[in-house]
Amino acid sequence: MAVDGNDLARLAVGAATRVGGGAVIVKGTVVALVVLLLGILIVGPIMAVAAVGGDTGAPVPADPEAPGSSVPIQVDGNARQLAEQIMSADDQGKVVWLGALHRPQVAAYADPANWDGDMFKGGCFLDPRILQVIVLAIQNFDQIGISSLNRSCTGETPGAGRFSMHWQGKAVDFYSFNGIATTGRDTNAYRMVVLLNQVSNDQGAVGQPGCGPTPPLTNIYEVGDPCTHLHYQLGRGNDPLKL
Repeated sequence: MAVDGNDLARLAVGAATRVGGGAVIVKGTVVALVVLLLGILIVGPIMAVAAVGGDTGAPVPADPEAPGSSVPIQVDGNARQLAEQIMSADDQGKVVWLGALHRPQVAAYADPANWDGDMFKGGCFLDPRILQVIVLAIQNFDQIGISSLNRSCTGETPGAGRFSMHWQGKAVDFYSFNGIATTGRDTNAYRMVVLLNQVSNDQGAVGQPGCGPTPPLTNIYEVGDPCTHLHYQLGRGNDPLKL
């Protein structure tokens, strides 16, 4: 049964009335008890509220940020912003390069000194949509490995040589996903092909037919290529990716 302050007061008066000559002493004792009990009833709940983060005038700390959380990188930036995000992922070990030939191409796009307003002044062209594809891969895998970008800047002429979309800066080769070398149709590559089919502009293409199962393709087609990487190239024209 709950006891409030009024109940305590009535008990104190009754106790004082019942005693005889020692009333003054009893009254003093009872009053002290009443004050003590009132303190427990009033101060105790206040302390309890403060203990659970009640409104005491001090802000309640927010929950700490979850381990490993970060701001997602964006696929809809301009070429410089996309390159900056790729190089940031590179610094974190999320992008690795096969050799040292192609990393500088992306680093040049991320360098403010190579820009005059919205104009890129660097010498090696990369289609911004290829940078978008790389960012898309970073979003979907813990780590990606890149083996080829613009070959006209490196003098490489494998495969289709100067007729390759690589020569135009409109293709990218991935040689690994999540630290595992890809055949172009392993589980990770299959997943990437599904994504590319969804976002590619019309008549884009992936390589590696015959290297394993290919998901149904509705937006892109296949071009012959060795089973040592996953090749992607843009379709003709300048229409944007379907992001």
